[in-house]
Amino acid sequence: MEDAATPVVIEIARLFLRLVLAASPNFDQAYLRCQSDRGMTETKGSYVEGSNIEIIDAVKSSDYFKAMGRLVPELFAASGKERGVLLLTVDKTFDYNFEFDWNNLTRWKISKLNGGTGVPEGVAAGKV
Repeated sequence: MEDAATPVVIEIARLFLRLVLAASPNFDQAYLRCQSDRGMTETKGSYVEGSNIEIIDAVKSSDYFKAMGRLVPELFAASGKERGVLLLTVDKTFDYNFEFDWNNLTRWKISKLNGGTGVPEGVAAGKV
């Protein structure tokens, strides 16, 4: 990843951790999925606390999601990409991991619809 992307990565992680801690100070694991394709950005997040998995409410957190609409395309541009998906995983010890997929824009979907659990598709809960 380019040096220009580093501050954006840190800002995304910082803002997400702040959002999750406000919603659930005792969370075990949290996930942020951002998809961007030529300036159009979709962001979803969820967190695990005990046996409960909650989707982060985009309406209640609209300022956060607006910021992601700016930061994610900025991060992708700094990485020389126009489109892609990122998955940020954070655990209760504040260890975090970013993963990127520049080709499969459907990867790591977060949903509770159609049998979804709220954990990103293809990710085992509890793994950072």
